[in-house]
Amino acid sequence: MDEAVASAALVLAYAGEGSLRTSAAQLLKLADEVARAADHLRVPCYRLVAAARTLLRADDAGRSRAVAELEKAAAALQKEVAARQGALVLGAGSVTGACRQRSISKVLAVSEKLWLVASGVGVPGDSLDAACGALADEGADDASRARAIDDLIKAAQELEERAGARLDVLVRGAANLGHACQQHQRVADAVPVVRRAAEAAQKKQEERRSRTAGAGTSSCAWWPWGRRVRRVPDMEMALLLPQQPEPASPSTPAEEQQSKVREAMAEKTSGSHGYALYGSLALLPGFGSEAVLKGLGNNKAWFTGIFCTWWSAVALGVSSSIFPCTPFDVAFAHLTSRIGMIVLKLTSVIFNQCSSTSVVEVAIEKAQGQEKEERSCSLTSSHFIVAYSELARV
Repeated sequence: MDEAVASAALVLAYAGEGSLRTSAAQLLKLADEVARAADHLRVPCYRLVAAARTLLRADDAGRSRAVAELEKAAAALQKEVAARQGALVLGAGSVTGACRQRSISKVLAVSEKLWLVASGVGVPGDSLDAACGALADEGADDASRARAIDDLIKAAQELEERAGARLDVLVRGAANLGHACQQHQRVADAVPVVRRAAEAAQKKQEERRSRTAGAGTSSCAWWPWGRRVRRVPDMEMALLLPQQPEPASPSTPAEEQQSKVREAMAEKTSGSHGYALYGSLALLPGFGSEAVLKGLGNNKAWFTGIFCTWWSAVALGVSSSIFPCTPFDVAFAHLTSRIGMIVLKLTSVIFNQCSSTSVVEVAIEKAQGQEKEERSCSLTSSHFIVAYSELARV
């Protein structure tokens, strides 16, 4: 299980690094599109271009800082475009208000401001110029000027809509760029966490392997022929004698695979052994009561012998699962784990059956005792009535 976790964490770490590189390339492409749209609308985006160049030259260590700067540049571009949109709305509203006031000089002034803002985003204002020219004509009569004012209001609204639509496209592009930068930062923050988890899982796996290797060379007193006893050398002897190269391990890949299979089987059986042993110990005090043992009848000795034999076999299976050195140990551990769970279930059933039987018997005895008491009370009362009647006759 630890090996699978370590491998999964390592794969996620490498996949995260690859996704970060791919995401950086996509960010550069998106930033280039936004910069082209801003140049087409004549919106300055020097900070965005500089941040994109920094990201292009950045390595893995400086990629996060470059992406953060690109996100700030996208936010600044959004503010700039929002300011121009506000100027468009304000200019169109000013033109409409001035036209309603019938102030020709003011209408021409605010129309010129609106034309400048629209020209700044690349939207021509020919209809607005024509309406302003018709309104500024000194030889025009009142009807012509009224039509010119209406045309001017329509031209201002049309100019605002066209320029606003272009700016909306740029705002959406900058917003998408900022959102992509945020997603990149989240992945970049998660990759080190996954890498640390992979390193921790790998370290844990190496420690476990070292403990397993150390257990293979340690002595085993409960089964002397199952382990080879090695003498622990003096720690200072290595400083006095020249160091010899360690011999190559005689184990083959098949033996290593077999040892891994044994370890996996031991992990599976250890949990069943624990449930069987601790569960039986939890039920054992209940069998000591007279009420439960009374339900067993004459089978108390048989139950005690079978229980002790089963518990000893399961305990021996625990030792076989912890220190498996032969296929017999693995098979014995696997067998005792299954037998342990089966007998634990049977013990629970016997305990419940004996408990319920004893409870019913106690209830019956109590009912019989109450009936005897009622009979004695009735007899006493009848004797008292007879004696009282005799006294009354006398």
